[in-house]
Amino acid sequence: MTTTDETRTDLSQEDYGVLLGGTDHKSVGAFCLALAFLFLLTGGVLAAVFRTQLAQPKLDVLAHKPYLQLLTFHGSFSFFLFLLPAWIGLAFAIVPLQLGAPRLAMPRLAALTAWLYVGAAGFLIGTAFAQKGAPTNGWSMDYPVPIHGIGGHAVDLWILGVGLAAVATVLGAVNLLTTALRMRAPGLTLARTPMFTWSVMVSSAVFLLAVPVLIAGLIVLYVDHHMGAHVLRANRGGDPDVWRTLFAFFAYAAMWATVFPALGVVSEIFPVFAKAPLFNRKTAMFALAAAGTLAFLGFGSELAGDPAIPQTLFTITSIMILGPVALVMLTWLATVALKRKPPALKAPMVQALGLLTCLGLALPAMAVMEALARGGAGHQSQWWVGAWHQLLVGVATFGILAGLYYWAPKLWGRHLNAGLGSLQMLAVVGGVDLAFIPLLIVGAQGMHRRATTFSSDSWTAANLVATIGAYLLAAGVALFLLNVVVSVVLKRGMVATDDPWEGDTLEWATTSPPPAHNFDNLPEVRSSRPVHDLREAEGKDTTGGPPPEPSPELVEANA
Repeated sequence: MTTTDETRTDLSQEDYGVLLGGTDHKSVGAFCLALAFLFLLTGGVLAAVFRTQLAQPKLDVLAHKPYLQLLTFHGSFSFFLFLLPAWIGLAFAIVPLQLGAPRLAMPRLAALTAWLYVGAAGFLIGTAFAQKGAPTNGWSMDYPVPIHGIGGHAVDLWILGVGLAAVATVLGAVNLLTTALRMRAPGLTLARTPMFTWSVMVSSAVFLLAVPVLIAGLIVLYVDHHMGAHVLRANRGGDPDVWRTLFAFFAYAAMWATVFPALGVVSEIFPVFAKAPLFNRKTAMFALAAAGTLAFLGFGSELAGDPAIPQTLFTITSIMILGPVALVMLTWLATVALKRKPPALKAPMVQALGLLTCLGLALPAMAVMEALARGGAGHQSQWWVGAWHQLLVGVATFGILAGLYYWAPKLWGRHLNAGLGSLQMLAVVGGVDLAFIPLLIVGAQGMHRRATTFSSDSWTAANLVATIGAYLLAAGVALFLLNVVVSVVLKRGMVATDDPWEGDTLEWATTSPPPAHNFDNLPEVRSSRPVHDLREAEGKDTTGGPPPEPSPELVEANA
């Protein structure tokens, strides 16, 4: 597809961005990813510190208040400054390429989104230096609800930081949905939309409906904190559950919304390396859409224990969402099984298999938690921490790593090191299992999720294993970042061809890395696998046989 004069004008006007390399969607996406991984490191270090305190009974590495402050920072950084900007950034970089579009629908809005996350980071970091110290209320700011007189200026900074992250997420979701709905290549119908782009559409729709509820809650929190509205003060006729309910509505849906793109990533990887179309693709698309709808129906399970909440109803709805997610997982397995030939175990497929094992453990853990919301395995126990972290770390975070192994050759023209990737995958999977499965055990035995220390000897072994797992998980993330720095930043990675994996979707129809306008021309889209169709039409091998000989220039570059 040749770019028009109008497109060239738009792109030339986008090149004024500071530090972002213009408003090109690939540069903005990379900026968001870099910011996100900075806070993944920060959140991981904080987790290692407070997990150290729980390695043995009655350790005093941290006093009670600093421990809760670090716990608040860990949750706020990991979700609002890692998971949200990471998935928005990866989607910014990949979605236009998968759609055959020259850019995002609103490129300047994408740059604003990135800088709003930077502003959010500044305010959240600033809470550490506020009067009376950082908040101790947890990432949901509800332990206790910070009504007037509690938390000092730190709560104000937290509200501003989370508010900016929320606005950035809404703007990113609007941009991505508009791009997916309005800028698809000719012939690329919604039914043919790549699975990652489809998952991003579902996730963006969830964010677009859930995040404004958080913003409304933040406004209530600010007004109550500063203007004496007493909406949340029980002794003045208010109800603290107003904030808790608004936050739970947002958080439950938003946490699932960070999982959906990970399912989309693996739905791209399995067919490519199995050399087969995704089994029952339309069913997988429907399952993702159904999961997005159900993400709004289970929030009441997070308010377990409140007599005003119809617990049976929310138990059922919160378990129902696991069905469509499991169905997507089954389509991956069927894709490989029906091929009757082992998939090519290249770096992205190795990461996808690691994610599959984590998801296989996370789903039953979530099911038990939702079924026993008020018991030892319920929402106030360490079981909650273990189950949700298996999902958010073992699936949502792991999905980002898998996606970068798959798309790094396209975005930056360099492969990530496969050997280091295999070692990192083992460290991440082992870390997730060792860090979070023991929390299910101590949770079932009655350990509270906000416990800052413990005295029961029966919890010692499980907590020690969980601490070792946290260190192993941190080592896995460090190996991944080392891989990115050496392979991409220092340009030691193998130089990529335009279509190194023999992919199916349109991003593999342009150069690696793509030009500013993404495509000089596009193949005709007649199915959900246009690049596969193009190879077949040109008579190239698509059955997994030996690849063609690389060009002398590529051999020389890799040497």
